[in-house]
Amino acid sequence: MAVDIRIGDLRYEVTLARRHHSPAPDINDPKMVTSFTDRQSIRANIVPTGTMTYLNSIQTEINAITHRITIRWRAGIESQHVIL
Repeated sequence: MAVDIRIGDLRYEVTLARRHHSPAPDINDPKMVTSFTDRQSIRANIVPTGTMTYLNSIQTEINAITHRITIRWRAGIESQHVIL
């Protein structure tokens, strides 16, 4: 899907990072430790989604979708990457 990006649309500076989950250092601790690596500062456009998108995301039992973030195409972005 092609997105028309105009001058000034990417006005927000966000951090793109790769999320890693690893077991806690203590063997008796069942929690996972989350760490972020490969942090990059990039430009993005952030707009709120409509009410219907929010309500549908609640009904499907996923984290509520409240905003749409648009960045320029970058090679190597995978599902482990998050916007901080």
